[in-house]
Amino acid sequence: MTSPLPPWTRWGFVAAAGYNFGILGVTYGLNNPVLFDADPTVWSAPSSILVMLWGLAYLSLARDHEHARWTVLVFAIEKALYGALWLRYLLADSTDLAAITAQDPLTGVFLGAYGAGDLLFCAFFAWVFFRLTR
Repeated sequence: MTSPLPPWTRWGFVAAAGYNFGILGVTYGLNNPVLFDADPTVWSAPSSILVMLWGLAYLSLARDHEHARWTVLVFAIEKALYGALWLRYLLADSTDLAAITAQDPLTGVFLGAYGAGDLLFCAFFAWVFFRLTR
């Protein structure tokens, strides 16, 4: 039986894992009070560790995702949640973004952009799920 997915699909999982592991740099090794104070509902040292655990989950299915379509759907939902949290932050607290960027440019750029990547990977995981469901 031929795969419903192109062989490069596994690199999408690897890229999603790398994206999540970027949190280690943004948090300066899980120690970024500017980020943690800016949106404490979403960002803290423990929640950043959980983001990296999700990254490990993506990596663990990079080669075997064709046998785990429902898990891939969970990945899409998780990424949609982070995208929604980002949009909520931008709509509620975007006036603070300039002050945060002045205080810590990396944190400001991250808060202004992270959800766009999450929504992109949400679309990728949803595409994989629907291709596997056909």
